[in-house]
Amino acid sequence: MRTVREPAYFKSWLLRILINECNQILRRQKRMVLSEPDPALSASSSEYDMVDVKEAVDRLEDTLRMVVTLYYFEDLPLRQIAELLETTEGTVKSRLHRARLTLAEWLCIPAVERKVGYEG
Repeated sequence: MRTVREPAYFKSWLLRILINECNQILRRQKRMVLSEPDPALSASSSEYDMVDVKEAVDRLEDTLRMVVTLYYFEDLPLRQIAELLETTEGTVKSRLHRARLTLAEWLCIPAVERKVGYEG
């Protein structure tokens, strides 16, 4: 097992572990979507839309991707995400908001649809 050499770098070390774990989770979920599509999804473009969303999430900057992954894919509450990242809930909310806007732009989601489901 690898450990941190310098206690001063503990936060960075732990954050890197968290980022790597989030990326692993996303990779596993991509494989699951591609190899075993959910029968509840329609046979139309829904399957492709989910892959597009996950690919778009992968393109986000690290801080945004981490918050999106923890919130949407791991179902962690805002408070717990804030504790994990050693930041405030307000910061987590603003990162989620920025990530949603970026993803909506990348995925060409109209402004009306963006407001649906906003927990802001």
